[in-house]
Amino acid sequence: MAAGRNLQFLDPREAYNLWAETYDAAHGNVLLHTEERIIRPLLDSFHLADADILDAGCGTGRYMRQLLEKGPRRLVGLDFSPRMLDIARRKFASNGSLHFVNASLPKLPFQSSRFDFILSTLAVDHTPELAATMRELTRALKPGGTIILSCFHPFGSLAGWKRTFSARSRTYAVRYIPYSVADYLNAFLSAGLILVRVEEPVIDERVRHLYIAMGKEDFYKRSMGHPLSLIFVLRRETP
Repeated sequence: MAAGRNLQFLDPREAYNLWAETYDAAHGNVLLHTEERIIRPLLDSFHLADADILDAGCGTGRYMRQLLEKGPRRLVGLDFSPRMLDIARRKFASNGSLHFVNASLPKLPFQSSRFDFILSTLAVDHTPELAATMRELTRALKPGGTIILSCFHPFGSLAGWKRTFSARSRTYAVRYIPYSVADYLNAFLSAGLILVRVEEPVIDERVRHLYIAMGKEDFYKRSMGHPLSLIFVLRRETP
């Protein structure tokens, strides 16, 4: 995440295929860092033993180990980037409860009401079909099931921030759709989802060291208190 200029912009699939080999080394990525400090405790709060779980946009499996530790009956990691999935497969060998699927949102290759719980992190704002994506995620979720969804905060696009990453000694920016909060809420409503909780992790002292390491302490000081990601906890309505 940065406000830099003269960046090369890449379409999401191309970007994540390029980023795959170094994605797990992105310890200095402030967006990932601030999002994880909310998502991980949220995941801990759910009882998911014997649950059917979908990680929609799993990437290299950033949350997969934590999900596996919950003891699910079945865990499916889905991503549109073949190279990100290759990394995930090397880290987590497929077995009776863990499977990987190369597919894109919003078209999910699953039967309706297949999953008890869906996690989708920093993925839905890469699709130009937000409403269709939310309807499809809801279709795959059992009535009463839960979705945890995260996205780049709309404030970032207003501030001119970019979703950046480094690969092959260069910095790139990933194209995304700057949906508004209203866009998300309307998509949830049209899909029959109930909003349970909202979180907005911000830039604060806990990420100061990351900006210092990048030589961007001035940017950090200007941006303190501004939100980086938007996290929703949603539940599918029961008939």
